[in-house]
Amino acid sequence: MFLAEATHLTVRSVAKLGTAARMLPDLLGDGDGDTAAVAFRGPDGELHEHARIVLVSNNPYVLDRVAGRGGRPRLDTGRLGALAVEVENAADAAALLSLDSVGQVKRFHGWFEWTADELVISADHPVSAGIDGEAAVLDPPLRFTIQPAVLRVRLTQDAARERARRALLHEGAADVFSNLWSVATR
Repeated sequence: MFLAEATHLTVRSVAKLGTAARMLPDLLGDGDGDTAAVAFRGPDGELHEHARIVLVSNNPYVLDRVAGRGGRPRLDTGRLGALAVEVENAADAAALLSLDSVGQVKRFHGWFEWTADELVISADHPVSAGIDGEAAVLDPPLRFTIQPAVLRVRLTQDAARERARRALLHEGAADVFSNLWSVATR
């Protein structure tokens, strides 16, 4: 599941992270604090209240860029994958953009990744969401859990080659960076 702008977008494909990245300028709001963030507790119990993008997936994704490149190397971990990006202002957006442009997005201070058995996301408003690419509005709190070993996947012998080929197709869109830059320079 993918959350952005207090917008909880559940995403089947990491390529859809580009959609959330393109939305980031809107997610930052008008500069007067008029944005709708969601809140959750990280794996250490720390409360996070400024998340603009949250990806909750069945098994963790491995991501190297905001706009795409990544995948789930395993579908049998029995754990939720969670990724959150906290961007509080234009300076944060500029830092995120800069680190992403040199392939170091994981060094951004507001980038959090972890696995969990359960994740609860709260908000004081309905949460816009995308579930497997479909738009939805959900009433908080949003509670995510996983049931280990419910799905069995059998791979062909050439699955690893096909996965590598598809990873090359997940190039980030240039307009993501221009949108972030326009917000950062406002």
